[in-house]
Amino acid sequence: MDNQETTPREQCIHEFWGAVPFAWHNVKAHVHKQAAEKHDITGGQFHILRMIKGGMHHPSELAERSKISRPAVTRLVDALVDNEMVTRSPDENDRRIIRLELTGRGEIMLDEIFQSTHDWLDEKLQPLNDDQLEALSQGFTLLRSVFEKEDCPPEAQHHGKGTHSI
Repeated sequence: MDNQETTPREQCIHEFWGAVPFAWHNVKAHVHKQAAEKHDITGGQFHILRMIKGGMHHPSELAERSKISRPAVTRLVDALVDNEMVTRSPDENDRRIIRLELTGRGEIMLDEIFQSTHDWLDEKLQPLNDDQLEALSQGFTLLRSVFEKEDCPPEAQHHGKGTHSI
């Protein structure tokens, strides 16, 4: 920019690009490391499990949401079925449709990764005082409200509000 003063909105956009991708990259790296090292699954398999837990029970939904091919989803699901983290069964209403469900083992594994990530984030936030934590929390609330507008795609709106949505 020229010698013009930066507006608060422009400063906010600058800070967004400096903070959000950096923070999200670190969170994803932590989650993928936990998935690989402690549970011997890939990041892709983790995200399939997470989406099933979030209510997507059909391979076609998973493929569309993940922006990956149906055969790629099938390979990820096959590995999860082989590892007894997911079951396949015919849909009650249409036996041609396959329904996916987490097994107890899959639920436990996700819970362990979510807890590990919670503990890791807690450690990262330790240096902040209560006022800083409150300001950060309010910032997240504001940021979420910006992206909950009706022009956001529905798949982007189901995350948040205190749920585990890594």
